Amino acid sequence: MKEYLKSSNMYMVGGIGWHFDPEYPPCENAFPISIPELDHRDTDDPSKMNMGGITTWWYGRGANHRVVNGTIYRDLDIKDYWAIEIDSLDDLEKFLTTYGKCVLRVEAEGYKYIEIYDDFRE
Repeated sequence: MKEYLKSSNMYMVGGIGWHFDPEYPPCENAFPISIPELDHRDTDDPSKMNMGGITTWWYGRGANHRVVNGTIYRDLDIKDYWAIEIDSLDDLEKFLTTYGKCVLRVEAEGYKYIEIYDDFRE
């Protein structure tokens, strides 16, 4: 599911300070998805972290521990999110017209995210 989310026309969607609630989708046509929370550190080996060479803190939690481009990664707990499909620029324009101000971004993990702006921003 993770790679599909990165390469498709699927966007995670939510609001500022928003948490997943199965009863309240953030927009019309939103559907629930479940993906692992990704943890990464800017090193190629957890023993290089300032933990006295101990690595149990890294390997003791999560799954799929790996090194990608010199950075260590692991998958943590599965989290639920809302997602929508936007197939064209025209669809995106219709979404923006319907929901007003939005912030579009690509998360560090490569997921596309639409944040529906509700006039509250830190």
